[in-house]
Amino acid sequence: MNVARKWVFPILRLIVIAAIAVALVKLAFYPGNAADSNPAEPTGVIVEPQIPVSLGTISNDVTLPGMVSADPAVAVKATAIGTVDEIFVTAGQAVNKDDKIWLS
Repeated sequence: MNVARKWVFPILRLIVIAAIAVALVKLAFYPGNAADSNPAEPTGVIVEPQIPVSLGTISNDVTLPGMVSADPAVAVKATAIGTVDEIFVTAGQAVNKDDKIWLS
């Protein structure tokens, strides 16, 4: 096994890398259909689209069904010990993150 690890596998790896390199050089520098195409002649065709003219109105309305529902209430934990002096929000009022709820 030591001979295979030391000599056979590295030689096989070099052979595979060399085959990949030769294939890439062949693809890059020796294209297979070079004699068939002339780069001086265009190969594309310009076709103007034919669209019949008609009268109509353009509408850009999107109607999606949906329902708005509130998230369930979450209990707020106090971060300090003390008494509540003033409450800034009422029951059911929406609050955002980092809004002041009460003052102690």
